[in-house]
Amino acid sequence: MFMGIVDYAPGPMLPPDTSSRKAQPTTNSPTYGVNSNTEIQRILHALAISLVGFILIPTTTCAATRTKQDNPTDLNLAGSWDTLPGAGDIAQWTSTVAAGNTTASLGADLNWAGIKIAGPGGAVTINSGNTLTLGTSGIANNNSWTLVDVTTKTYGGTFAVNGLTGAAGVWTKTDGSNIWTFTQATGKLGLTVSSYGSWATNQGLTGTAGDGSGVDPAVNADPNKDGVQNAMAWLLGAGALGNPAANLLKLPAVSRDGTGALVLILDRLASSAASAPLVVQYGDDLGATPWNNFTVVTSAGTTTDGNGSSIAVALGGGSTTDYDRITVTIPAGYMATHPKTFARLAANLTP
Repeated sequence: MFMGIVDYAPGPMLPPDTSSRKAQPTTNSPTYGVNSNTEIQRILHALAISLVGFILIPTTTCAATRTKQDNPTDLNLAGSWDTLPGAGDIAQWTSTVAAGNTTASLGADLNWAGIKIAGPGGAVTINSGNTLTLGTSGIANNNSWTLVDVTTKTYGGTFAVNGLTGAAGVWTKTDGSNIWTFTQATGKLGLTVSSYGSWATNQGLTGTAGDGSGVDPAVNADPNKDGVQNAMAWLLGAGALGNPAANLLKLPAVSRDGTGALVLILDRLASSAASAPLVVQYGDDLGATPWNNFTVVTSAGTTTDGNGSSIAVALGGGSTTDYDRITVTIPAGYMATHPKTFARLAANLTP
């Protein structure tokens, strides 16, 4: 278990913004803090592939194929297709589409199972202005999509995947907690949702766990000595190394609202919610056991405990969509009967 602590003594009213932050770590315990997913289409729109043909479709999907007609009609209209594609269908461009008709607009937000490009007269371009969601499997760990579906995969000397970094036929991009990999040999785009271990590696924590070095990857290590242990930094979007002052900005914003309630606002890495559930612990005595334990749920909504304290979870509502916004409110009634209130975050993590 790793945890952090904030002590709050009722006093002058604080403004309800993020400028009031106060965190004091317990011995060998880190404090906590603030700070969120890229959609598949952002990666797919970055792909620049020149091939005899390629297909984009979740590998587990069995879908009907709908063929694009030789016209520039918006893609949400029946006249653009032999049969208008839906969420379970593959949208296909074949050689019947002439070069002058390979550019079109969505016309509305659309959801297809995939896209197949099979020898049209020119590069297929979908104009911006709406959102195209591809595949039903979405952003989840170990999902993959077949982009190149030809028996013999041949790539020209100028082949590149825009926005990804390539070496030896493997192209990668790290976007928040998502690691995208396109492998030329298989023709597949894969997704790994970053775990604590991959985060630690990306942070440069290359030592041996528990070695006490400046690159110690142990969950309870604090290589940059900012009072925030590695695992809590991972959960809250702080860095393991670098500027400690910048990392401390990720700690919870602490204030009192207009009713006198104590409010803590923080961001939780969305992909960590199941593997490292957060628990808010609060009370009026650091030595008292047990604390009031209030688990932060993984679903959206507001939960309330027996003291009237509440935790509101906004999925994807953090500083970026990789993070959930968590708002903890300890009511004025509790504060009135507990002259000095302490609050901390705790979490169990098996890296």
